[in-house]
Amino acid sequence: MKKFRTLVSLVLVCATVLGCMIFSTSAASVTDFKDLNKNADYYEAVKWAIDKGYMSGMSATVFSPNTTLTRAQFATLMASFDSADLNAYKGKQVFDDVKTNAWFATTAAWAYENGIMSGTGNNKFSPNTVITREQIALLIKNYVGFKGIYLEKVTPEVRLLDRGTKRASSWAKEAVEYAYKNDYMQLDEGNRFNPKNKVTRAEAAVILYSLNRAIERTEIEHERMFVGYLDGSSSYSNVDFASYDVINLLPAKASGTSKTINDGFVKRVERIRPEALMQNPDLKFVLTLTVDSGADIEKWLYPYSNCEDFAEKAVEIVKKYDLDGVDFDYEFPTGAISQKNLEYFLTVLREKLDALKVELNKPEDYEYLVTMAIPGGLYAFSLYDDLSELQHYVDYFNFMDYDLMIGDNRPVAYSHSAVYSQGHGFATYDDIIRSLEMGVQRQKIVIGSGTYVQAWRGVEGRYDEELGIWIGLYGTGRWAEDVSTAIAADLGLINYEDNKPISGYYTYFDEGTHSVSWYNPDSKEFRSCDEYWSLEEKCRLIKEYNIGGLMLFHCTTVGGTDIPAKINEWMG
Repeated sequence: MKKFRTLVSLVLVCATVLGCMIFSTSAASVTDFKDLNKNADYYEAVKWAIDKGYMSGMSATVFSPNTTLTRAQFATLMASFDSADLNAYKGKQVFDDVKTNAWFATTAAWAYENGIMSGTGNNKFSPNTVITREQIALLIKNYVGFKGIYLEKVTPEVRLLDRGTKRASSWAKEAVEYAYKNDYMQLDEGNRFNPKNKVTRAEAAVILYSLNRAIERTEIEHERMFVGYLDGSSSYSNVDFASYDVINLLPAKASGTSKTINDGFVKRVERIRPEALMQNPDLKFVLTLTVDSGADIEKWLYPYSNCEDFAEKAVEIVKKYDLDGVDFDYEFPTGAISQKNLEYFLTVLREKLDALKVELNKPEDYEYLVTMAIPGGLYAFSLYDDLSELQHYVDYFNFMDYDLMIGDNRPVAYSHSAVYSQGHGFATYDDIIRSLEMGVQRQKIVIGSGTYVQAWRGVEGRYDEELGIWIGLYGTGRWAEDVSTAIAADLGLINYEDNKPISGYYTYFDEGTHSVSWYNPDSKEFRSCDEYWSLEEKCRLIKEYNIGGLMLFHCTTVGGTDIPAKINEWMG
């Protein structure tokens, strides 16, 4: 992941007097300034800026925290924040009211040419105009975009109470929301952003201090999560429980029509748990609520009273089997209900699990998990109003980055678990980038892998003379089924030694999608799944983008292989 300098070099220039810049006088310590209130909200940020040498005073004893900033001063501030090399901007005049010898000429040119600040009309920069909060919100959003920084939205939605002239301008509304959701520009006690308010030196210190923390949050290293789905229809005798952090138990079918949850396989957990905990005493077991259709389960998500009943029944099962939380597999939303209903359900579920913690006298540091499995690919991002808002109600998302290309409305004969797409957006990498762009917190992004085989029939192929193999052509044929619950390596379909076919199938590694497929030219059958090459690349992306971890569906499909241990090694 690209790293950004977080110990920035901020030099906050002082007020403009008679059109000239009066530069600040350095001070040894924040205590040298007699006009700073130690009890003020700004004090920590100002102290940080002074201690780091980013800001200094108007004199040896005066900081002037309430002096406002101009556009020219803020351009200089952002260039300092960026540690920008301004040599390339010397002698450039991009605005009529900014002469090339002006003290801020290079920073104005830098800010303009990098899309951070534009003019005020008629090719004017208006350098002496005092800057407002909504203007700074937009300029910082522009700066973050210029640097390619993916900030994390850590503040849930609130109702902004700004009224009248204090309402954000139309051009600033998105930037204002971005600023407070990413927590570098806070609301006041009345949930007001005060977009038209002028910004003072002290407030500028607070904003940059908060922005610095927001950037640092993106670089915090955290432990990787390894989640395995345990399918009750398969054998679990060879599961490597020691490699996992969480085991999701399925199927536990939830029916919105009958308002029931069939615990099914969960009843067998008592036989699994002793052996699993011997291998891994810290292993968590989570109830997975699966659904047959979104339309059915949505009957249990509307109205709010139904949500409470749904959560209550789920928590009863958690209590009955002493599980560690709930994973809600809302794979097929129809859009018939508001995301607010889903958020309410997850809120009630969390509250009831918190109450259960108290009832069962769980340790203080014990926390029940509330997670969601959601579809992978563009489809997922069309199903929910805002994943960056929904994230506040779960510990993490399990992105189902498999079965990506099956179904009537999507291309077929394609890797069902591709790492990279060919422009259509159905791949793991695309899901990671879309999530980061939306502001989903990195530790809440758990990407999925499908280590079972999907098959397509009637697929046309071509013979590659150079490789000496047959390759199935993408986008032809029809989806058949998942033909095996065993990983392809165990089936013997992968030939790592040479290009000779095994059981009539030729192995092909597609460097574009970073995935493996198998094609039988006689039966015209095309198969794909996740395996060593694609899993290792997914783990590399997890490390590169510093995201939450990997989910394996199903963990019973890799019995007898070394993949679980390798995944932990690859994720670091």
